[in-house]
Amino acid sequence: MDPAINHAITNNYQDAQLVSLRKWKRAHEFEDRDQGGPYIVSQAGHDPHDPRARYNEFVLGRSGKWFTINLFFKIPVDIRQEEFIFATAAEVIEMMDKLTGKVKVEDGIPDPVFPEDDAEVQELNRAVEQAKNSSAGL
Repeated sequence: MDPAINHAITNNYQDAQLVSLRKWKRAHEFEDRDQGGPYIVSQAGHDPHDPRARYNEFVLGRSGKWFTINLFFKIPVDIRQEEFIFATAAEVIEMMDKLTGKVKVEDGIPDPVFPEDDAEVQELNRAVEQAKNSSAGL
């Protein structure tokens, strides 16, 4: 794999991607969202603590921890929305300004674990992929 693609993830905002979920069917639930919101913050690379440097996609939570995308989709909807989905880009900037020190990656399995074929998970996954693949960006 190209080392430029599979770098260790960082807490640097320049390495992260702001993913607009404005086309997600539940975007309207975020009443205070800005024009491009709501958002998630993602980053591709590997966990800096993983000796095998396995490539993955990560999503940043308000806690300052990065979660693999698979773990993100297994978290209950209400917790996922509260922890990972930001109404405005300003919220993301404020949170990322507070990130310091070493990257923290959550590697535990949340309880309860929902099946990956859950309709809500699939719909959100489609919205995330569509936003990331959009050439228009935000």
